[in-house]
Amino acid sequence: MTAYKNPLSYYDFTSAEMICEWFNGYPTNDCRYCHERLYRNKDGYFMLIGCGGPMSPYAIRQGEYYVEGEIHRPIDKIEVLNWLTLRHMPEKFSECIPAFHD
Repeated sequence: MTAYKNPLSYYDFTSAEMICEWFNGYPTNDCRYCHERLYRNKDGYFMLIGCGGPMSPYAIRQGEYYVEGEIHRPIDKIEVLNWLTLRHMPEKFSECIPAFHD
C-alpha cells in the first residue's frame, strides 16, 4: 500500500510572505466590503486569504441571511496570474515569476 502525503501539508503559511493585497474601496462597515491578500510560502506555494461583508464573494449563509465571512484557499500558479490580472496588478508578476519555474 502506498502512503500519500497530505497535499494540505504543503501549505504551511506560518512564515509566508505577503506578495500583495487588494480591497474594493468600500469601508469595513459596508456590506460590499472585500479584502484579499496573496501569500507565497518558502516552497513557492500560494494562498489567497479573503474576507468580506454579507454582499461580498466571501459571505457565509446562516439560515436565511448572509453574514461576513473569510476563506483561506490554496491557489495554483495560473489562478495567481488571473487574480493579479483581474486586480490590475501586472507589476507583481515579476515577484511571482521565480515560483513559476517548477
